[in-house]
Amino acid sequence: MRKKFLAIFLIVAFSILVTAACSKRKMTQKPAKTTEAPSPANQEATNMKPSIPSTSPKANNESEETAPSAEESVKLEPFQPNATTDIKVDVPEDFNGDIQWYVNNNRIYDVSAPILPHNYFKRGDTVKVTVIYPSGKVASGQATIGDAPPQIILSDSNFELDDVLHYHINVEDPDNDNVKIDIIEAPEGYKYDPTTRTLAIPISNKPGQQVITFTIKATDPYGRYNQKKIAYKLNTSVQKLKVK
Repeated sequence: MRKKFLAIFLIVAFSILVTAACSKRKMTQKPAKTTEAPSPANQEATNMKPSIPSTSPKANNESEETAPSAEESVKLEPFQPNATTDIKVDVPEDFNGDIQWYVNNNRIYDVSAPILPHNYFKRGDTVKVTVIYPSGKVASGQATIGDAPPQIILSDSNFELDDVLHYHINVEDPDNDNVKIDIIEAPEGYKYDPTTRTLAIPISNKPGQQVITFTIKATDPYGRYNQKKIAYKLNTSVQKLKVK
Protein backbone atom coordinates (compact mmCIF):
# COMPACT_ATOMS: atom_id res chain seq x y z
CA MET A 1 0.00 0.00 0.00
CA ARG A 2 2.84 2.29 0.91
CA LYS A 3 4.64 1.57 -2.38
CA LYS A 4 1.50 2.37 -4.33
CA PHE A 5 1.13 5.71 -2.61
CA LEU A 6 4.79 6.57 -3.33
CA ALA A 7 4.39 5.81 -7.04
CA ILE A 8 1.32 8.04 -7.32
CA PHE A 9 3.19 10.86 -5.61
CA LEU A 10 6.12 10.62 -8.05
CA ILE A 11 3.80 10.66 -11.07
CA VAL A 12 2.03 13.79 -9.84
CA ALA A 13 5.31 15.56 -9.05
CA PHE A 14 6.71 14.77 -12.50
CA SER A 15 3.52 16.10 -14.19
CA ILE A 16 3.81 19.37 -12.24
CA LEU A 17 7.46 19.85 -13.28
CA VAL A 18 6.70 19.22 -16.98
CA THR A 19 3.78 21.64 -16.91
CA ALA A 20 5.88 24.35 -15.28
CA ALA A 21 8.72 23.95 -17.82
CA CYS A 22 6.36 24.27 -20.78
CA SER A 23 4.77 27.39 -19.35
CA LYS A 24 8.17 29.03 -18.83
CA ARG A 25 9.21 28.26 -22.43
CA LYS A 26 6.09 29.86 -23.88
CA MET A 27 6.64 32.98 -21.80
CA THR A 28 10.28 33.45 -23.02
CA GLN A 29 9.46 33.16 -26.75
CA LYS A 30 9.28 36.58 -28.61
CA PRO A 31 6.38 37.19 -30.93
CA ALA A 32 7.23 36.96 -34.63
CA LYS A 33 7.97 40.35 -36.28
CA THR A 34 5.45 41.29 -38.91
CA THR A 35 6.24 43.54 -41.88
CA GLU A 36 3.60 45.96 -42.99
CA ALA A 37 3.49 46.89 -46.67
CA PRO A 38 4.18 50.62 -47.09
CA SER A 39 1.39 52.82 -48.23
CA PRO A 40 1.79 54.69 -51.60
CA ALA A 41 2.46 57.94 -49.71
CA ASN A 42 5.19 56.33 -47.59
CA GLN A 43 6.72 54.69 -50.68
CA GLU A 44 6.98 58.08 -52.46
CA ALA A 45 8.61 59.64 -49.41
CA THR A 46 11.11 56.78 -49.23
CA ASN A 47 12.19 57.22 -52.89
CA MET A 48 12.78 60.94 -52.48
CA LYS A 49 16.48 61.64 -51.72
CA PRO A 50 17.69 64.89 -50.21
CA SER A 51 19.26 67.23 -52.80
CA ILE A 52 23.07 67.79 -52.58
CA PRO A 53 24.39 71.25 -53.49
CA SER A 54 26.64 71.26 -56.61
CA THR A 55 30.28 72.36 -56.30
CA SER A 56 30.79 72.97 -60.06
CA PRO A 57 31.47 76.58 -61.26
CA LYS A 58 28.50 78.73 -61.98
CA ALA A 59 27.54 79.17 -65.60
CA ASN A 60 27.58 82.95 -65.33
CA ASN A 61 31.33 82.85 -64.46
CA GLU A 62 32.36 81.33 -67.81
CA SER A 63 32.44 84.70 -69.55
CA GLU A 64 34.71 86.24 -66.96
CA GLU A 65 38.30 86.94 -68.04
CA THR A 66 40.94 84.62 -66.64
CA ALA A 67 43.40 86.40 -64.41
CA PRO A 68 46.63 86.97 -66.39
CA SER A 69 49.83 85.37 -65.22
CA ALA A 70 52.54 87.52 -63.74
CA GLU A 71 54.70 87.16 -66.84
CA GLU A 72 53.68 86.44 -70.44
CA SER A 73 55.66 86.45 -73.69
CA VAL A 74 55.40 88.98 -76.49
CA LYS A 75 56.59 88.62 -80.08
CA LEU A 76 59.62 90.49 -81.42
CA GLU A 77 60.35 91.10 -85.10
CA PRO A 78 62.47 90.18 -86.96
CA PHE A 79 62.97 86.69 -85.63
CA GLN A 80 66.78 86.91 -85.97
CA PRO A 81 67.76 90.58 -85.66
CA ASN A 82 71.22 91.92 -86.43
CA ALA A 83 73.02 95.25 -86.25
CA THR A 84 71.26 96.52 -89.40
CA THR A 85 67.66 95.73 -88.42
CA ASP A 86 65.37 97.67 -86.12
CA ILE A 87 63.47 95.58 -83.57
CA LYS A 88 59.70 95.87 -83.27
CA VAL A 89 57.48 94.57 -80.49
CA ASP A 90 54.09 93.23 -81.52
CA VAL A 91 51.49 95.46 -79.81
CA PRO A 92 48.23 96.96 -81.11
CA GLU A 93 48.51 100.17 -83.14
CA ASP A 94 46.46 102.08 -80.55
CA PHE A 95 48.48 100.72 -77.62
CA ASN A 96 48.62 103.22 -74.73
CA GLY A 97 50.49 101.22 -72.12
CA ASP A 98 54.15 101.37 -71.14
CA ILE A 99 57.02 99.93 -73.24
CA GLN A 100 60.45 99.54 -71.67
CA TRP A 101 63.53 98.59 -73.71
CA TYR A 102 66.72 97.12 -72.23
CA VAL A 103 70.08 96.34 -73.84
CA ASN A 104 72.26 94.04 -71.73
CA ASN A 105 69.97 94.80 -68.77
CA ASN A 106 70.49 98.57 -69.17
CA ARG A 107 67.28 100.56 -69.59
CA ILE A 108 66.97 102.66 -72.76
CA TYR A 109 65.05 105.59 -71.27
CA ASP A 110 64.79 107.68 -74.42
CA VAL A 111 62.85 105.01 -76.37
CA SER A 112 59.32 104.06 -75.32
CA ALA A 113 57.93 103.38 -78.81
CA PRO A 114 57.22 99.89 -80.22
CA ILE A 115 60.39 100.12 -82.38
CA LEU A 116 63.97 100.13 -81.08
CA PRO A 117 66.39 101.52 -83.73
CA HIS A 118 69.37 99.36 -84.65
CA ASN A 119 71.91 101.97 -83.57
CA TYR A 120 71.22 101.07 -79.92
CA PHE A 121 72.74 97.58 -80.14
CA LYS A 122 75.45 95.49 -81.80
CA ARG A 123 76.21 91.84 -82.43
CA GLY A 124 76.12 89.73 -79.28
CA ASP A 125 73.93 92.15 -77.31
CA THR A 126 70.80 90.95 -75.53
CA VAL A 127 67.74 93.10 -76.17
CA LYS A 128 64.73 92.77 -73.90
CA VAL A 129 61.39 94.54 -73.92
CA THR A 130 58.83 94.75 -71.12
CA VAL A 131 55.27 95.67 -72.05
CA ILE A 132 52.86 96.83 -69.35
CA TYR A 133 49.26 96.87 -70.54
CA PRO A 134 46.64 99.27 -69.15
CA SER A 135 44.95 96.27 -67.50
CA GLY A 136 48.11 95.61 -65.50
CA LYS A 137 49.19 92.56 -67.50
CA VAL A 138 52.94 92.34 -67.97
CA ALA A 139 54.55 90.71 -71.03
CA SER A 140 58.16 90.47 -72.11
CA GLY A 141 60.29 89.41 -75.05
CA GLN A 142 63.98 88.88 -75.59
CA ALA A 143 66.35 88.52 -78.54
CA THR A 144 70.08 88.11 -79.06
CA ILE A 145 71.62 90.21 -81.80
CA GLY A 146 73.17 87.97 -84.44
CA ASP A 147 75.76 88.47 -87.16
CA ALA A 148 74.99 90.88 -90.00
CA PRO A 149 76.16 90.15 -93.55
CA PRO A 150 78.57 92.54 -95.30
CA GLN A 151 77.09 95.31 -97.43
CA ILE A 152 78.32 95.95 -100.99
CA ILE A 153 78.08 99.67 -101.71
CA LEU A 154 77.34 100.47 -105.36
CA SER A 155 78.04 103.80 -106.98
CA ASP A 156 79.02 105.22 -110.36
CA SER A 157 82.04 106.74 -108.66
CA ASN A 158 83.44 103.24 -108.20
CA PHE A 159 84.27 103.14 -111.90
CA GLU A 160 87.33 104.55 -113.66
CA LEU A 161 87.68 104.23 -117.38
CA ASP A 162 90.67 104.40 -119.69
CA ASP A 163 91.84 101.47 -121.80
CA VAL A 164 90.70 99.28 -118.93
CA LEU A 165 87.56 99.43 -116.80
CA HIS A 166 88.58 99.77 -113.16
CA TYR A 167 85.99 99.02 -110.55
CA HIS A 168 86.71 99.66 -106.89
CA ILE A 169 84.79 97.25 -104.67
CA ASN A 170 83.40 99.15 -101.70
CA VAL A 171 82.29 96.90 -98.83
CA GLU A 172 81.12 97.77 -95.34
CA ASP A 173 80.56 95.30 -92.52
CA PRO A 174 78.08 96.39 -89.81
CA ASP A 175 79.98 94.31 -87.22
CA ASN A 176 83.41 95.65 -88.31
CA ASP A 177 84.55 92.21 -89.42
CA ASN A 178 87.29 91.55 -91.93
CA VAL A 179 85.58 90.70 -95.20
CA LYS A 180 86.80 88.38 -97.92
CA ILE A 181 86.12 89.37 -101.54
CA ASP A 182 85.59 86.78 -104.27
CA ILE A 183 85.08 87.41 -107.98
CA ILE A 184 82.40 84.92 -108.95
CA GLU A 185 82.09 85.97 -112.60
CA ALA A 186 83.92 88.46 -114.82
CA PRO A 187 84.95 88.88 -118.49
CA GLU A 188 87.99 87.04 -119.75
CA GLY A 189 91.30 88.71 -118.95
CA TYR A 190 90.19 90.46 -115.74
CA LYS A 191 92.58 91.12 -112.84
CA TYR A 192 91.78 91.66 -109.19
CA ASP A 193 93.99 93.39 -106.60
CA PRO A 194 92.89 92.30 -103.08
CA THR A 195 95.00 95.03 -101.46
CA THR A 196 93.12 97.88 -103.14
CA ARG A 197 89.99 95.77 -103.84
CA THR A 198 90.12 96.88 -107.47
CA LEU A 199 88.83 94.85 -110.38
CA ALA A 200 90.41 95.59 -113.80
CA ILE A 201 88.52 94.47 -116.90
CA PRO A 202 89.85 94.97 -120.46
CA ILE A 203 87.66 96.90 -122.90
CA SER A 204 87.08 95.95 -126.50
CA ASN A 205 88.18 98.39 -129.19
CA LYS A 206 85.09 97.66 -131.26
CA PRO A 207 82.85 100.71 -131.75
CA GLY A 208 79.34 100.76 -130.36
CA GLN A 209 77.79 99.76 -127.06
CA GLN A 210 79.38 97.21 -124.79
CA VAL A 211 77.87 95.54 -121.76
CA ILE A 212 80.34 94.44 -119.13
CA THR A 213 78.99 92.20 -116.38
CA PHE A 214 80.66 90.76 -113.30
CA THR A 215 79.58 89.22 -109.99
CA ILE A 216 81.26 89.87 -106.65
CA LYS A 217 80.78 88.18 -103.29
CA ALA A 218 81.67 89.54 -99.85
CA THR A 219 81.89 87.05 -96.95
CA ASP A 220 82.54 87.69 -93.23
CA PRO A 221 84.31 85.26 -90.84
CA TYR A 222 80.96 83.85 -89.68
CA GLY A 223 79.96 82.74 -93.16
CA ARG A 224 77.41 85.49 -93.77
CA TYR A 225 77.76 86.94 -97.26
CA ASN A 226 76.35 89.34 -99.77
CA GLN A 227 76.55 88.79 -103.52
CA LYS A 228 75.73 91.17 -106.37
CA LYS A 229 75.82 91.02 -110.14
CA ILE A 230 76.77 94.31 -111.77
CA ALA A 231 76.25 95.34 -115.41
CA TYR A 232 78.08 98.31 -116.93
CA LYS A 233 76.95 99.70 -120.26
CA LEU A 234 79.65 101.47 -122.21
CA ASN A 235 79.59 103.49 -125.45
CA THR A 236 81.20 106.66 -126.76
CA SER A 237 78.80 108.96 -124.90
CA VAL A 238 77.09 107.11 -122.03
CA GLN A 239 78.38 105.02 -119.16
CA LYS A 240 75.67 103.69 -116.88
CA LEU A 241 75.75 101.35 -113.89
CA LYS A 242 73.03 98.78 -113.42
CA VAL A 243 72.57 96.22 -110.68
CA LYS A 244 70.70 92.99 -111.26
